[in-house]
Amino acid sequence: MEARIEHGMRPSEAMDNGDSDKDGNDQVESSTRSNRHPSDPSDAATLRSASIVWFRNDLRVHDNECLNSANNESMSVLPVYCFDPRDYGKSSSGFDKTGPFRATFLLESVADLRKTLQAKGSDLVVRIGKPEIVLVELAQAVGAEAVYAHREVSHDEVKAEDNIEAVLKEEGVEVKYFWGSTLYHIDDLPFKLTEMPTNYGGFKEKVQGLEVRKTIEALDQVKGLPAKGDGEPGEIPSLVDLGLKSLDSLCFFLMSI
Repeated sequence: MEARIEHGMRPSEAMDNGDSDKDGNDQVESSTRSNRHPSDPSDAATLRSASIVWFRNDLRVHDNECLNSANNESMSVLPVYCFDPRDYGKSSSGFDKTGPFRATFLLESVADLRKTLQAKGSDLVVRIGKPEIVLVELAQAVGAEAVYAHREVSHDEVKAEDNIEAVLKEEGVEVKYFWGSTLYHIDDLPFKLTEMPTNYGGFKEKVQGLEVRKTIEALDQVKGLPAKGDGEPGEIPSLVDLGLKSLDSLCFFLMSI
């Protein structure tokens, strides 16, 4: 029997639930590119008092435009990662939305991101809950004026973006989305998305000679966390917290077959 995860709970307060495959089927692949420095910080008089950076599939500080932009445009920055209960459990066809091995890699990646941010003077707030609820609660708590995030392309992720933008707009919080998942930036393509070639050969011919944007160097330091409200980092959950079997028990089960 599955235990329920209440919205906005910290991992230490939650029990089970399940996953959704977060693979956006992009036509264009990501790649390692050359370096560029982020733009210079804005004038201090125009800086936001506090902003949230919502990490999704972009668990990195290098070449992360939304993190750099938030850092340049804000006096304080709250990095956040949400373990969305809808991404776990069983799909309609009965398969795990996120299996234990993939979830383990994700947990390790979140832990590594937290460690990297801590080394740069910040931290990573981790919550279990629906982002459209967690982000609103955190924005209200710390007085955030904007949420920065990368856009995704899968149906569930796009639907979540629409929900989040709607609820944050009601709270007077701006949502700033960035594109960072593909080799060629979506705004640089020489055609409309509705005119996307249906095969790789046609796509390659269209982008022949198109320049790839340079990468953004990682920040040496990230702005501090907002002084106001509950910005407690919270614990990174375990597989059991996410409603999955531990790898030890899974390996034991496989060996007994």
